[in-house]
Amino acid sequence: MMYNPSAAFLDPERNLPANNFSSLRDSRPIEIRLVSDPAELAEIYEFRYQVYVEEMRFKQHHADHCLRRIEDPLDVGGYNFAAFYRDELVGVVRVNFPSTSEIGHYEDLFDMASAGRFHPDATSISTRLMTASRFRGTNLALRLCRASYAFGLDHDIRFNFLNCADRLVPFFERLGYAVHRRAEDPEHGLSPVMRLDLLDRARLTPIRSPFLSILNAKKQADCAGPYPPATRQVPTYTA
Repeated sequence: MMYNPSAAFLDPERNLPANNFSSLRDSRPIEIRLVSDPAELAEIYEFRYQVYVEEMRFKQHHADHCLRRIEDPLDVGGYNFAAFYRDELVGVVRVNFPSTSEIGHYEDLFDMASAGRFHPDATSISTRLMTASRFRGTNLALRLCRASYAFGLDHDIRFNFLNCADRLVPFFERLGYAVHRRAEDPEHGLSPVMRLDLLDRARLTPIRSPFLSILNAKKQADCAGPYPPATRQVPTYTA
């Protein structure tokens, strides 16, 4: 079976309608935060293996079948967000900044140069977005995307790139992404490459993007006073 990037976070049988993100809250307390502790990073790598290899039977070039984990070169310099439900890891997403980490073949795959003068200092890529099976069809994937979006704003990122399965294009379009191109990933096959302009109010406003409230909050903070300098850190998110 060919692996589809991001396929692990939405279940096609249970996924939310592409135009319905009105309910962002859940009675279950889910904490989303940036992970740097080695033990928690190891938990993320094991979680990836459980979802991609053991559950979905995808072939992964960087899978370690002895240790039952997936750690790849983008983890060096990458920023891993994790969602915890009652201390259990239930979702993850990773963000990389080309200005501070090596992104390998994604440089050409995503056509990062299309961002012009904003690349590499104000561009980012998102990968490894997935949730535990019982949380697919909930808003957990959306919450992880919101956390990574806020992180990008906090670090003056203008454009974010990702690729996904064809059936997930409506989900990302509802957030504000647009299909940039189709490209052949050496591991994942042909898939849409999507690009988001984090500051594009003309696109985010009409579609009522779930990102818009975060952008508005940043604008209010900017008006209230100087925005704190980037620290490569984010607060804990409770969804």
